Amino acid sequence: WILSDADRLWHCDRKRGTARPIERPQTLQAPLTMTRTGSQVWMLSLNGTLACYDLKANTFTSLLRGLTSGSAPSSRMEMVAASNGDLWILFDRDLLRYHASERTTERISAVPLGGADDVYTTIAIDRSDNLWIGSAKSGVTLLDGRTLTVRNLPWLELTDGRRIDRNTDISKIYVDPHDGVWIATLT
Repeated sequence: WILSDADRLWHCDRKRGTARPIERPQTLQAPLTMTRTGSQVWMLSLNGTLACYDLKANTFTSLLRGLTSGSAPSSRMEMVAASNGDLWILFDRDLLRYHASERTTERISAVPLGGADDVYTTIAIDRSDNLWIGSAKSGVTLLDGRTLTVRNLPWLELTDGRRIDRNTDISKIYVDPHDGVWIATLT
């Protein structure tokens, strides 16, 4: 998928070496984050429109408007998909779960931030549907996506003897295809 400077959305077929433009619904601004579940590609735009493009049907099949952070406008949005098709959406100060089968959203308040000036920075999901959530001032939190049980990781021991602790500014977390967790820090 490519979003061009002309605000157009393109789907690239790597096997064929072709790209075709995708007509977006007018209410779907340029997507800021995307994820895929099976043949469905989910897109979330800054105006809070969540859209689902079905690759088999070659059309948008679902559109939900008004999906935004409950706090202030958010410049940060990340989205990951669980094994059951639910979507987890991270904003600066909010975490939402979109129940795809029911088409409902739920605000998750189980993951604490470290104060008024702290923000969520990144989210990743592993094979067991555990959510790895990073923040600017609270380090890494592990949330069981099935039970919503929170496990604060006060520190993670690194192989060189250093630690990632609660004061570490987490830039990005990535879970690789082998379920290895990669953490990038700013401090």
